Amino acid sequence: MKTILAARDSIAQLWGCPRSKDTTYRLMKYLLRVEVEDGILLHNNVTGHLVLLSNEEAEVLPNLPAKPSESMKELIANHFLVPEDFDEYRSVKQLRAICRKRSTGDAINHYIILPTTFCNAHCFYCYESDYPRIHMTEETANKVVEFIDEHHKDKDVELSWFGGEPLVGIERIDQISQGLRDREIPFTSTMISNAYLFDEKVVKRSIDLWKLQRVQVTLDGTEEVYNRVKAYAGVKDNPFERVLKNIELLSKNNIFVNIRLNVDFYNKDNIRVLIEKLGRKYAENPNVMVYLNMLFSDQGYEPVRHSDDEKIELLEIIEEYMDLLKDLKVNREGKKIPSLQYKQCMADDAHAIEIQPDGSFCRCEHENALDSYGNLEVGIFDSQKLQKWREMVERSDYCPECCIYPACYMLRYCMSGNDPCTESIRIRGWSKYREVLRSVYQKSLEDEKDESV
Repeated sequence: MKTILAARDSIAQLWGCPRSKDTTYRLMKYLLRVEVEDGILLHNNVTGHLVLLSNEEAEVLPNLPAKPSESMKELIANHFLVPEDFDEYRSVKQLRAICRKRSTGDAINHYIILPTTFCNAHCFYCYESDYPRIHMTEETANKVVEFIDEHHKDKDVELSWFGGEPLVGIERIDQISQGLRDREIPFTSTMISNAYLFDEKVVKRSIDLWKLQRVQVTLDGTEEVYNRVKAYAGVKDNPFERVLKNIELLSKNNIFVNIRLNVDFYNKDNIRVLIEKLGRKYAENPNVMVYLNMLFSDQGYEPVRHSDDEKIELLEIIEEYMDLLKDLKVNREGKKIPSLQYKQCMADDAHAIEIQPDGSFCRCEHENALDSYGNLEVGIFDSQKLQKWREMVERSDYCPECCIYPACYMLRYCMSGNDPCTESIRIRGWSKYREVLRSVYQKSLEDEKDESV
């Protein structure tokens, strides 16, 4: 048995190394199996361990279940083979619970901060369309700095600027950043922005003062579609061209730009045209990456609504377009190797907090900002509301049997928690993962060949 990818230490140590018992063994259900020329790849979707069995070693597999033999020892020790009565579903749930408990602590070092809920764009799908429009005050910004100082526990801090359009509240970004610098609190920042308000001066201060490393910018189509969807107020120039220019400006200054393409039925054909344009413009640019997302349902003043069949159709379109992005070399994001997941996003991260312009706390920017569980004045005052965001949901009765169940993690209150999980979606997912594992193996062979030269 040859290791191609080592198991995740934290998970492997927690799960331990089982000894052989005088019982019959079978394959653990949370595995992916890939046939290659040199044998069979087995991937443990709990630990992330990828191994190659030679054709001779793989001869044990068709004879399972079987009593332990010398050729089975390593497979048993690494949880590829388990006793017939072993309950891996229960074991994964226990591992998750332990990992989640270990990940808690009193340090808060990731802050999503909204300096304003005002925005210079008016997207029809904006989930903040009915939020109150407020700017953060100078007094509240001072309290933000004090709160961070009291709660980061000497750990480096990551700030994520959000809005509204965060650059509409640029004074508070300056103030909070300067306050952290004055207190010698180490920090970096990222931002979600439409990028319209960037210029050379703003980019310079974002580097020097905000320590900005990455910006996410959403595009909804080519010029005509984008300008119509964004509906910027009181502009005289061409917003689409200005935003593309600012993406170029950011990338030239070594600020990484994630371009998010929102895909729905109204723009699916236009998005393909945009992808080809972005491919010509940003191919192999190390500071630009393009990816796709489906619009959230029931959001904004003209909400889109999708049936399960429509969601599946859009997911298929997105998969097709993702392949095109990779071919055009504007997406270098590899599909993640499956392994145990026990955290989804900032909503269930004990070390993260979102601060609204009025100083209140909430867990998810996609939910009602008024549904707060605390504020800068008194801290957390509703721990039950905080804990509800840590509840997991299983989207299908098939979940316990799905081979990638350990790597599939959804929050009950997340907007994507109700997305469909059909047999066809699962089969496509398994197939994609197998292709990733095959490519990882091929890469290991190339590396070995290079080392031998």
